Amino acid sequence: SIAGLRGSIFNDLFQFFIIASVVFLFLPLILKIYGIDTLYNGLIDVATNKRNPNYNPDALNLFAPAALRYMVVALVVSMGFVFLGQGYYQKALAAINNKTLIWSFLFGTVFAWAPIPILFGTVLGGTGLSMGLVVGEHLSVTTDVAPYIYNEFFTSTGSIIFSLMVFMAGLTTAGNAIVGLQGIFVEDIHPKLFKNRKTNDREKINFARKITLYFGLIIIIFALLLEGVSLLYIDILSGIIFAAPLGAFILGLFWRKPKQSTAILSIILGMLGGILTYLIIDDPDVDYFYGNIVSLVLPFIIICVVS
Repeated sequence: SIAGLRGSIFNDLFQFFIIASVVFLFLPLILKIYGIDTLYNGLIDVATNKRNPNYNPDALNLFAPAALRYMVVALVVSMGFVFLGQGYYQKALAAINNKTLIWSFLFGTVFAWAPIPILFGTVLGGTGLSMGLVVGEHLSVTTDVAPYIYNEFFTSTGSIIFSLMVFMAGLTTAGNAIVGLQGIFVEDIHPKLFKNRKTNDREKINFARKITLYFGLIIIIFALLLEGVSLLYIDILSGIIFAAPLGAFILGLFWRKPKQSTAILSIILGMLGGILTYLIIDDPDVDYFYGNIVSLVLPFIIICVVS
């Protein structure tokens, strides 16, 4: 357990430096090659020229409604992922003290990680709009803009660099998920499966290895089935799924009244409500937003009313 946790933390650190190097070394090079003036003028054209295929009056608006809507969805996805991710709790408990934990959170989140998505969105997204990249002509889906630009400015080397970065980002997430998965299965599920006999550590380790293997195979199948699906679409769907259990989780921390059956009902209805809202609303600019909001808020209402 400790060896796995230590390995996961070292992996996170190593992967962060790879991701940060790709961002802080290559994004300034893209800006230098393309030119900040060219980028800015291109965005002005997107914001003002109605004949531009990417015409959007809010292209230079920091508080554009679409940006604010996605910010809410991103918060829902992140909140759900952290609250429900067992790996985060294990790392928090492993911290030497609370002061170290708080400082590492503030430094890691605010100073080290926050600039990365901001720079990606501004430089790669802005350059893509400025270059006039269009879905269906240059891109198969909107989230292809980043690899397209890396390939455009650094040829095949850029594709390899960007693929490495995405791979590292995936490994970081997978590492946290696997650490949490092993913890739940070994500490909670394994004892219940073998409650009639005493088990030793070797049996637990073998059980954890098998679970990790099965989990990996399931993820491979999902990855193959999702070939060609936009990462943005997956993000939105993740928000709807992750938001549904938050009502039961958060209210359960402070209120003993809700029953287990009420919590389960709220999760199921919240998820169904979010998916239905997303499918019923026929406006791609807002359907994902309301789907996430319904999935987040409905369980809170159900638990409060039923309890």
